[in-house]
Amino acid sequence: MSVVVRCDVCGNTVEIEGKPPERVLCPRCGSVVLDLRVAGASETLPVKSPERKTPRRLGDYEIISAIRRGAMGVVYRARQRKVDRVVALKVLLAGEHASEEQVERFMRETRAVAQLTHPNIVPLYDVGFSDGFHFFAMELVGGRSLDVLLARKGSLSVEEAVSVAKQVAAAIAHAHAKGIVHRDIKPANILLDDEGNVRVTDFGLAKELQAEKAFTRSGVTIGTPHYMSPEQARGRSKDVDERSDVCSLRTSTSLEPPRAFSGLM
Repeated sequence: MSVVVRCDVCGNTVEIEGKPPERVLCPRCGSVVLDLRVAGASETLPVKSPERKTPRRLGDYEIISAIRRGAMGVVYRARQRKVDRVVALKVLLAGEHASEEQVERFMRETRAVAQLTHPNIVPLYDVGFSDGFHFFAMELVGGRSLDVLLARKGSLSVEEAVSVAKQVAAAIAHAHAKGIVHRDIKPANILLDDEGNVRVTDFGLAKELQAEKAFTRSGVTIGTPHYMSPEQARGRSKDVDERSDVCSLRTSTSLEPPRAFSGLM
């Protein structure tokens, strides 16, 4: 789930995906906006949207097992029955309870990925709506994500880091050429197969540079702590461009611990 906290001093809003750290500082003014060490602090965290249990079948897809869970959706291993192939099926968990903002963000990801055709980006196969659930199907990439690999190995060798960085750079360069900024480049969104080939996934926070209206409100910090760029951390959504992805890429493939969002530590 994602957590949104607002600074009482300057009004800046910080959105954090996943489990928040014990202490969060406002990247704009430095004030403490969340301290889970204080008794009762967890009671003030926003409650996530209601979720429906995902049916075993959605349209032409038969769900096999869950692969990973994100702030708004879950990715399942599923079988597309008509063509008898196994795919990755991303489903918006809130179903008919999903807010307009959640649906728009989900569809924004769909539109972004649909524009991209690159060997280092997970391709989109199909988009659908069934039994109240929005979903889209992607290629199922074997292997593991970079965060899992790092958890097992502790760090990358120089050769491995260079190889991963080059492939991710090629992927985001293609996205940038299409006017799309990923905005959430991090190890969990970098998949590696058994041969070391990289696929970038999860364009849920993608920004279309030429869009007339930015989806993210001014003053909202969106991304993942440690991997977001300084302009993202400060909530300057209008300043987020291709350089933001480059900054996140450098942190994601660094041989040193992440420092991009050290203000949250």
